[in-house]
Amino acid sequence: MVEVLSSTLSGMVNGFRLLPMGGPDMATPRGVGHFFLALNPAAFVDRATFTACLSEYLADLRAQPAADGAEVLAPGDREWRCLARRDAEGIPLDSANQVAYAALAETLDVRPLRQL
Repeated sequence: MVEVLSSTLSGMVNGFRLLPMGGPDMATPRGVGHFFLALNPAAFVDRATFTACLSEYLADLRAQPAADGAEVLAPGDREWRCLARRDAEGIPLDSANQVAYAALAETLDVRPLRQL
């Protein structure tokens, strides 16, 4: 259904007709379509009920058995952890970007980035 909504409904390419997203030819348009759906939960149920039901759902989901040495994550869990880690430790930059930002800071006569 997701593919129908994001490709067929928008008149874009779907399924096996999509070109690879990586590779040497990045000049050819991919014809990728998108579909966005925004729902207002208040149109269906009051906020307290929605919040309680969602909390129960997430607790049930995370309580499911996981593979050895793993845990069950809900959508967004990994990203929230990454955000917290980056808030505390900063955003890691590879050496090429560090050099590029240092050169840009010098060109613009601004203070360069500092390592935390």
